[in-house]
Amino acid sequence: MRAQTGREKTKRPRKITVAVLLCAVFVLAATCGICAAFGVLPRVTDVFCGGERKTVFSLVKDPQAIVAKAHVNVGAFDKINLDGFDEAKMKNCIVIERRSAANPTASLVALVKSERLQTAAEALAAQGRAQRLQQIVKVRLLCDGKEQTLKVKGTVEDALGAAKITLGANDVVNHPLCATLEDGISIRVQRVRYREATKKKAIPYPTEEMPNDALYVGETTLLQEGKAGERTVYYLEKTVDGAPKDRLKIGESVTKDPLPELLFVGTKTGLIPQGSVGVSGLADRAAISELPATLDIAVDVYGKPVNYKKVLVGEATAYSGGGITSTGKSAMPGRVAVDPREIPYGTKMFIVSTDGKYIYGYAEATDTGGFIHNSDTLVDLYMHRESDCEAFGRRNVEIYVLE
Repeated sequence: MRAQTGREKTKRPRKITVAVLLCAVFVLAATCGICAAFGVLPRVTDVFCGGERKTVFSLVKDPQAIVAKAHVNVGAFDKINLDGFDEAKMKNCIVIERRSAANPTASLVALVKSERLQTAAEALAAQGRAQRLQQIVKVRLLCDGKEQTLKVKGTVEDALGAAKITLGANDVVNHPLCATLEDGISIRVQRVRYREATKKKAIPYPTEEMPNDALYVGETTLLQEGKAGERTVYYLEKTVDGAPKDRLKIGESVTKDPLPELLFVGTKTGLIPQGSVGVSGLADRAAISELPATLDIAVDVYGKPVNYKKVLVGEATAYSGGGITSTGKSAMPGRVAVDPREIPYGTKMFIVSTDGKYIYGYAEATDTGGFIHNSDTLVDLYMHRESDCEAFGRRNVEIYVLE
């Protein structure tokens, strides 16, 4: 046998390589021949990922299936670029762009936007969830005023079961029961209860008045005392962990009717007839004024006019000493001093102290008070004696303007 030379040794591998290549071509031709025989041609797709290219021969058009056949693991944040993929073409390419968790939103949105890869997104999410469900994590659980820490895997519902916590129909958990447990998660259970409650409330009694001409205006006589009624209000109260949080009114009913107060109300009036002085019919209510009234004045039991245009309330003083008023009339009880800018000369009035001790009576504005420059006095009442002025002092009065 002839010894092999170095040259001959180098030729043998070339023959093997050519044989392998011819075999691959034959297999490819056979595959194409078979596909052609059945009217189906294989699709050639280059899958690029991480700087590597994998060529996939496939009879399907689904890019997800092609990616799966290339045995490329697509991460949750990776982007599958289908710009070079067209179902109508037999030669295509798919690019897997590796993304990190730094900007997951853009990657996920791009992934979900492709209708063809919706199934892939769901499958990847399900796969990640399944993995997390198998992880044992540390859980902090708060319920019924107690806190406990446990290590468990699965969902929030699994954690409650491990802690032997039973939920009521209205209880609230701060996470969905189906949520997958994450390490360090805090689960809070709030006990929510509803109960009926009632509250008693008073119904104010009404007052019914009956006119009585035997009584003066302002006088009343009690015939029957009023008594408050009672109503019961029904509520639905909500408590959270035993503390009241909300209350809803659901109805009410009258449990006791009120008893009305019955009063006789006087309609009788005293009278100061035109041209007269004093208060007729009210002997204990003598007026200070000596000025004859220029009109009929009906007064109530307190000596106050029943009919008038308006009421002025303010401080009054008293003065004496006689003389002539600013309007040229002689000073006398009934002719009073005013600030004519507020109460014009000639104004007809009826004046009563607010404490009820003085009925000055019918009066006319005829003089100017010295108080108009340095005080808030509303009127200065003329009286005969200085002692009467001192007894009156300063006090508030009601001035009923008659006309």
